[in-house]
Amino acid sequence: MSTTIPESDRFFAVEISKVFWLPAVAGTEPTRPEITAGTELANEIVDLAGWDPTPNAFSVNTLGSRFSPSMTGRTSMQAATITYAASLDGQDVRTVHDVGDKGFLLIADGGDEPGYPAQLFPATVSAITPLRTVAEQEHRLTVSYSIPNKPRQVTLPAAAA
Repeated sequence: MSTTIPESDRFFAVEISKVFWLPAVAGTEPTRPEITAGTELANEIVDLAGWDPTPNAFSVNTLGSRFSPSMTGRTSMQAATITYAASLDGQDVRTVHDVGDKGFLLIADGGDEPGYPAQLFPATVSAITPLRTVAEQEHRLTVSYSIPNKPRQVTLPAAAA
């Protein structure tokens, strides 16, 4: 008999998901003091894009068949960005990031709950770009990140005692 996938506990990510900028992570998973030393960014995030590793497939063609099977090749990260609300006086994400900063982005879709899964992205800030528009919206900044290594699936640690 086949097994069934567990029924998900569905949720709406707004007001639940957390994103942290961590200046350092010494091991393979962040510790609670490393998360506490970081900066929580979610309240200023307007949009996120490109935070999904993309597998690249390639065709394996042979003379003996018109069918072109594919194989999975390398995995890459495309342009990973976060768009933030901007402040008139510059007291916004620019107080946390500068071009060239290196650290880690911890994305906890289910919130900062001990035992919950999260993704840890090593990251370098590659650009901070104002989004200028005449549309009716607040002024925004897009921060572009380069991802030098594969992101890791991690489990959020227990709260500090």
